[in-house]
Amino acid sequence: MKHIRTFTNTFTRSMTTLALILTTFSPAVTWAQTQTPMIVLASGYGPIGGRDAATQFTLDGTNFQEAFIVEPDPLYALFPGTKYISCSADKMGFPFTTVHYRTTFQLPEGYSGQQLNIFLHADNAVRVFLNGTIIGEQQQVEDPINYQDPAQAFSTSYPFLFHTGTNLLDFYVTNFNDSTAFAYLAEIFFTPALQVTIDIKPGAYPNPINLGSNGDVPVAILSTPSFDARNVDPTSLSLAGAFVSLKGNGTPMASVQDVNHDGLLDLVVHISTQALQLSDTDTQAVLEGQTLDGRAIKGADTIRVVP
Repeated sequence: MKHIRTFTNTFTRSMTTLALILTTFSPAVTWAQTQTPMIVLASGYGPIGGRDAATQFTLDGTNFQEAFIVEPDPLYALFPGTKYISCSADKMGFPFTTVHYRTTFQLPEGYSGQQLNIFLHADNAVRVFLNGTIIGEQQQVEDPINYQDPAQAFSTSYPFLFHTGTNLLDFYVTNFNDSTAFAYLAEIFFTPALQVTIDIKPGAYPNPINLGSNGDVPVAILSTPSFDARNVDPTSLSLAGAFVSLKGNGTPMASVQDVNHDGLLDLVVHISTQALQLSDTDTQAVLEGQTLDGRAIKGADTIRVVP
């Protein structure tokens, strides 16, 4: 076994933290999942000999460029939908060097039930970070086991590791000698917010709102044949940043009634007008909240701000 140099502090994160956030798949788990992922990321986005537009690398820690898509070595295992990528077109790396690769994915507002599954083959070894926190690492040795089946697989669902908007996956691939390349497949599962229909100031159009009013704005969350608005938690609701007003006994101002006369009971809540975070030019107000079982909901309606 060749001598392995001591790694920098970048790679010596707390193993206690790693143990708390990291779940390693059992050998029985493969990349063929029973659920359908919402997002799939795979190395080698493009033809062999080209560049991977979805994965970048840097040699100086500052300037990133697209990774090279390379022909795999005969000893490399490969899982479906991926190709090997490298920091050089001929797969030749720098001895005892770690190269930083990165890719990104997007999560929408109001998502829930997030989980990341990631599968890795690397010559010689790879560590992977989600938004700056380590979520998996291969053994840092020069051993073919790191690029042969079964693939190393990691999973995490801890909410604090994920963000609305851009999420960053970083790979630190260590080469001990000669050629270097790696392949990854990432599956991102989440439940998007349920889009609901709302009616601000039922019976009025185009929903005039006087921001100087001391009153409340009624908002109806409408039921449909596939959605029962009575399952919405009134205490979770906000409209344009303002929460549901409370009665004297501390309970939310909410009632159930058939607002649009379709035979289905709707939920009507009242929002303090002065608490609305709107400007004179706004033409839409967004309602956000959750169902009683924790599913995020989101709806919007047109408004007209009046003096």
